Amino acid sequence: MAKNGIFKIAIILVILLAFILRLKAFLLGCTLWLDECSLALNIMHRNIFGLFQPLDFIQSAPPFFMVATKIITDIFSVNEFSLRIIPLFASLASVVAFYLFSKNFLTKKYAVTISLLMFGLNYNLIYYSAEFRWYSLDVLICLYIFIVSLKLELKNINIKKSFLYGLWLFILLLFSTPSIFFS
Repeated sequence: MAKNGIFKIAIILVILLAFILRLKAFLLGCTLWLDECSLALNIMHRNIFGLFQPLDFIQSAPPFFMVATKIITDIFSVNEFSLRIIPLFASLASVVAFYLFSKNFLTKKYAVTISLLMFGLNYNLIYYSAEFRWYSLDVLICLYIFIVSLKLELKNINIKKSFLYGLWLFILLLFSTPSIFFS
């Protein structure tokens, strides 16, 4: 029982460390760089339906990511924090999703803890949590697809469930283009 308690404490500490690193990167409030500014101009100068058309300044982004960002910036105004809030929350959620995902494959508790620590300390994942790009959302959605796919029982799927699963994957594709490779 003591080993199980130590494992739970270690997991909580690793998740807490990963959250702190992501929040610290977000709260640094770095100015937007050119690519982020170009994407932000599309948010500022278009209505929601205009975000489904080709973007200006040679930019591309998943349309639902752009729409969600447009809604947030309409509520909280356009600034570095409102533009980067979706990547932050996606990155925080991806830490928990990675833990859930790794529990399905790794049998040793220390292996789950170490892999979660490696995920939580990954510089690129921390960096993308504070950047106005959809990369953190890509990580989260792909992990989510893996987790749901592991629980999906294909032999018990009927036409209705198949249609709903396909619709769900299509909606995820509008948030994350790479999700098509994981579905």
